[in-house]
Amino acid sequence: MESCCEDLISQENSVYDQEWLNNELKKYGYNDFENLKEIGENVHNATLNNGEKKVTLKSIVVNSMELFVNELKKHLKVDTHENIIKFYGISQKDLNSSDYILVLEYSNGETLRNYLKSNFKKLEWLNKLKFAQQIAKAIEHFHSSDIIHGDMNSENILIHNDTVKISNFGIPKLTIETSIDLLYSLGLIEYSDPMLLKLEGKFGRTKASDIYSVGILLWEISSGKIPYESYESRLQDKLEKLDLISYIIKGNRENPIKRTPQNYVKIYQDCWNQDPNQRPNIEKVIQDLEHVNSME
Repeated sequence: MESCCEDLISQENSVYDQEWLNNELKKYGYNDFENLKEIGENVHNATLNNGEKKVTLKSIVVNSMELFVNELKKHLKVDTHENIIKFYGISQKDLNSSDYILVLEYSNGETLRNYLKSNFKKLEWLNKLKFAQQIAKAIEHFHSSDIIHGDMNSENILIHNDTVKISNFGIPKLTIETSIDLLYSLGLIEYSDPMLLKLEGKFGRTKASDIYSVGILLWEISSGKIPYESYESRLQDKLEKLDLISYIIKGNRENPIKRTPQNYVKIYQDCWNQDPNQRPNIEKVIQDLEHVNSME
């Protein structure tokens, strides 16, 4: 009897959530998009209205409509910020699937990961520091609204006119972590808080989890390399993922890159501290970045 009631409530909530999506958000027909160009994994640029408007499309799979709607509601309340991508609405290629497309502010560049791959050798240290500061300021904006991003990584950050633009959707939070495989609920393992990896769903994402991810990103910006790159090409294999998780849980991190300012190194090492309680808050990160040496 209790199970039947829970199922009925779940169905009613699902109907309500679907109605909210239909009534409160702008919906775009998939066929309205033209000139799709891939700029990152599951991220495309496109045009609308016969080329009059440019947008960026991010494809996601929603396993929990309730969490999806709750996440959308939170982010619709966030004020605009120069380093956070604006959210316009949603679309679906197949209306009967759980695949959704987030319609976002246009970015004329590429993901941070691809940008570093293509441009790192010609980047000045001041450019790298600027990216680090912009990422930190975007996270400060989220945290000031008590929003945890939850999926900070270089595939979730776009570069527009040499300016960081962070996607404001933490994709792993749109799934029910306790009901699906740990490895596929964490986002990119390289950026995941070790406490999440260690406690397997018993530890919720916190602001300190975002700080950990910021630390990994700051190292990536200073190196131009994918974190734990020796594992990256093999991470499709479940055993390799478990191997990397074990490596991170034991406290292992990437080594500093030669000629990186020591006070910058200290910032990202403090951010990726194994103990969440020992990590700085984002205001401290911003303050410390302002005092980083300007030369490598």
